[in-house]
Amino acid sequence: MPENTPNSVRAKFSVHDPLPLAGRLRYAVRNLPPESIPMVVVVVAALGGGAFAMSHKFWTDPSLRRSPAFEHKNN
Repeated sequence: MPENTPNSVRAKFSVHDPLPLAGRLRYAVRNLPPESIPMVVVVVAALGGGAFAMSHKFWTDPSLRRSPAFEHKNN
């Protein structure tokens, strides 16, 4: 559309306008091949399980040092 067209005639979104984040995500999910969905589920589950295992280890292991052994003295 020419630049001198009034705003009331122009479409709400132009072809060259960037999509909002939700629109980009919908577009990406729609174009995702169906064969990759199980792989995405497995990778997300593995990352979640790994994060849970690491956080559980950090919070429950008494042999891990969570604070400095000594404090530095500022002169």
